[in-house]
Amino acid sequence: MGFTKPLNRTSRLRIDMTGYQYVSLFLVFFSAVAGSPLYQQQHVPVADRVVDLLTRMNIQEKINELHLVHDHAPFLDVYVANKTGLGGIKMAALHGSDPLSVVKARNEAQQRLMNSSRLGIPTMFVQESLHSGTTAGTIFPMPCLMGSSWNPDLIQQAYDVIARETRALGADLAYAPVLQLFTDPRFGRTQEGFSELLQRDYREALQGDHSHTLTRIM
Repeated sequence: MGFTKPLNRTSRLRIDMTGYQYVSLFLVFFSAVAGSPLYQQQHVPVADRVVDLLTRMNIQEKINELHLVHDHAPFLDVYVANKTGLGGIKMAALHGSDPLSVVKARNEAQQRLMNSSRLGIPTMFVQESLHSGTTAGTIFPMPCLMGSSWNPDLIQQAYDVIARETRALGADLAYAPVLQLFTDPRFGRTQEGFSELLQRDYREALQGDHSHTLTRIM
């Protein structure tokens, strides 16, 4: 939004509407006529839904979308009470001794946050997936050991399993792969890295070609 001084002597300012604002006003009007918010209509292009949602969000709601909670309680209760949503929750914060209890806790947390927030924006669930993706799931060797095999096909098979198990747990985002190329042995987490060449195979196995979103993860 730009402001320019008027040519007359009055103290009022003339507001120049940008193209973005015209689009935003149109989307809000269209969604009002359609009966439900535009950002909740699945048939609408994603870019239009994003613009519509951003025009509705206040500053606190946008800030909260940058928050990632690593502990389930009592922080979740705070976000529910504030009714301003939450960007993400680490799966480790969903205390459970088995996959079913973790999935149940995940769904309950998602329902509480969406029902309490003004716009009903779902939160994102994050999981560590370096060499395994779930509680009681398949455990593979650490990345440095798999990288030592120099077998891209085998690595892709391993991370195909990790992606499927992580997604089945309800996670949306994986803390993997580690892209750091380790050049100093004093770094304390060298076991997390592959090599520059094999990073691509790791990523492609986790993300796929986006054609099977229920079995792939970001």
